[in-house]
Amino acid sequence: MRTNCIYRAPFDIRMATVKLFAALLLLVSEGSASSCSSSCCSCITGGGGSACASKCTSCSSDCQTCVEYGGGSGCIDDGRCDCSSSNDDNSGNDDGGGGGGCSTMKSVSSSQLACTFSKLSSSEAKEYASAMSSWLSGIATTSCHWAAFLGNVGTESDELTTWTQNPCNSATDAPYCGRGPMQITFSSNYEFCAGETSYCSCPTIGSDPELVSSDTDTGFGTAACVWGIMSGHSLSNDADGSLAGFKATACYINAGHSPCGDPNGWASRESYWYQANSCLGISEELWMEDFLKFNASQAANNNATTHMLRGNK
Repeated sequence: MRTNCIYRAPFDIRMATVKLFAALLLLVSEGSASSCSSSCCSCITGGGGSACASKCTSCSSDCQTCVEYGGGSGCIDDGRCDCSSSNDDNSGNDDGGGGGGCSTMKSVSSSQLACTFSKLSSSEAKEYASAMSSWLSGIATTSCHWAAFLGNVGTESDELTTWTQNPCNSATDAPYCGRGPMQITFSSNYEFCAGETSYCSCPTIGSDPELVSSDTDTGFGTAACVWGIMSGHSLSNDADGSLAGFKATACYINAGHSPCGDPNGWASRESYWYQANSCLGISEELWMEDFLKFNASQAANNNATTHMLRGNK
């Protein structure tokens, strides 16, 4: 019987080879992890602050630490975050069909909501973020959808601090005056949402409209109805990240049709939309030029100071 003769290198040589191979793998791994994804870089430069951390896992550890502590664009400027050759990662934060710069976003966090609406307490931000994320599940699916939604809600409900229109009397169609995050108004609209159980699950608001003001879930159910179906289509279809798209959503909410000229509270809605864009980390390429024009216009008309955007930290 013939046997094969196999040469076996000495043990110390084999171990040295293994260590060298492991070192090479580590070097390759660290090199590939140092370059940040484009979604991370867009979020950082867009003012997303610490909320960008989940998008920056492909970056170096120094970069991730900087982002977690809200370092913003300074993390790129000082070299800790490498955005010189950023590529999209596979984290699912693609454009989600919403246009370039609109990343997939299925829910809003309490920190993002608190960043957009500074009047909310931390407990309110947590409660409302959970409720709106639940009720708009499958309706708002990109960061641009959420920015447009929040831009309108900010004006309609004074940052979710006013859940009943003031005054609520015969002049404002009481008891069917504006209520909830989207300030649903008129008995016909209450009845409409009461019948849209797949959106609102609020069949009794026609007979008990005050429930929209007093119950968080019912309030956000009506907001989902207004956003998702009341205009005959989902307003997410209009919210493509552009100012024109956002204005279309405001027109449908305020006037019932688009175009509509400038809807009520347009300057306020626009201001909240810019703030939401910043807090959600939406690419500045989509909105910064319009924001600078808005600031210049506000300063010229009102002799006011320019709006400063808050970062999400």
